[in-house]
Amino acid sequence: MKNTQAISVTIPTELAHSLERLQKHKMKNYSAIVTEAVREYVLREEYEELSAFGGKKAKAASIMTEEDIDKAVHEVKKSAKHTKNNR
Repeated sequence: MKNTQAISVTIPTELAHSLERLQKHKMKNYSAIVTEAVREYVLREEYEELSAFGGKKAKAASIMTEEDIDKAVHEVKKSAKHTKNNR
């Protein structure tokens, strides 16, 4: 079973020339370069989604500063320790 899938994309000519120069300079094939670029793009988009989600949750919990984060972490640790000790 293959772990890859062939796709076809169209990119601007100038970008294609840049990709060709990069491919020659890095001595990597086009697939490796495009795979790396797409992977980084996907990871960045996922990070942005998680960051926005976390930001909304933090705002809802009135966590706005690093000090607020420290307080929240301390409270969670204290609560977990208390729960563990009461078992």
